[in-house]
Amino acid sequence: MSDNYAGCLKIFNEEGLAGSILTRIEKNNAFTANFSEPDWKPQALEIFILSFGDKAVHYIALATRGGKTATSERRLHFSHHISVHPPIEFGFIEAQLSEESQGIFKEVLSSEGKRIPNKTWKEIVNLIKNERPTIEDSFDKLEQMRKKGIPYFVGNKPEILAQEKDATYLALKMVGFDTDSIKESTNYHFTDMNENPPSFIAGLSSVEIREDDMIRHDMDTLFKDWQSIPYQIGAKIFTKGSKKITIINANRNKLEHTTGVDLIFYHENYRAFIMIQYKRMLWKNGEYIYRPDDSFRAELDRMKAIRALC
Repeated sequence: MSDNYAGCLKIFNEEGLAGSILTRIEKNNAFTANFSEPDWKPQALEIFILSFGDKAVHYIALATRGGKTATSERRLHFSHHISVHPPIEFGFIEAQLSEESQGIFKEVLSSEGKRIPNKTWKEIVNLIKNERPTIEDSFDKLEQMRKKGIPYFVGNKPEILAQEKDATYLALKMVGFDTDSIKESTNYHFTDMNENPPSFIAGLSSVEIREDDMIRHDMDTLFKDWQSIPYQIGAKIFTKGSKKITIINANRNKLEHTTGVDLIFYHENYRAFIMIQYKRMLWKNGEYIYRPDDSFRAELDRMKAIRALC
């Protein structure tokens, strides 16, 4: 794990509760438990090391944050359990840790579990993987689920979201959108495990906006506090007191081919033109980038030619 994530360890020492949870894990591979919000401060998705007595690690699991209870506790929904078999004893783990991490691990055990600082968490995770190499791939997949924000849903929620997703793509395809590019740019973002999770569209955390849509949006909203006067298609007049500005959308028509620009602003008070060419930056490898191409150079040449005539 390359990020600074600090996972959690929880010990269920009460025999009756531990037995009940183990039964649910064996039957449904899932269970729900309440945790103190101030003590645990659970994130949307967490990785938990679970112990059910015997002073040993029995399972690794994904925990999905749910709603608050009447007592201000937070429900956590545990799923995707990985069995650590045979269990790894706490004493063995402690003996393998660095001196600093040994003290932290003892403190965690004394409180029957809590969040483990990043450095100690990494040591424990690596130790578990080394001692039980057969679960290493499963552990890595669990961590990828946490990073990508893939939640655990109960009931028929996965089916509903899948149907919404298919319907959305079908509707977009019917009106001519390139659904392949949409699939690459959309990402369902998970916040909480609520009784009614967001719809597929409401849960989209990002979407790749087309240049045409950006131009239309700016044309309609740059002067939203000005009075808009109806005009011919492709242009708008905005007034505010004695000021008057006309915006012409030159995108994808003869004006763009002639001038190389997307929007033309004409300030009638100053008899001045402002010409704007849009170039969309894309999110790649953790940053926004734009790579000039032949189209960009040709448009820039046309803009320079227009300026030379003024």
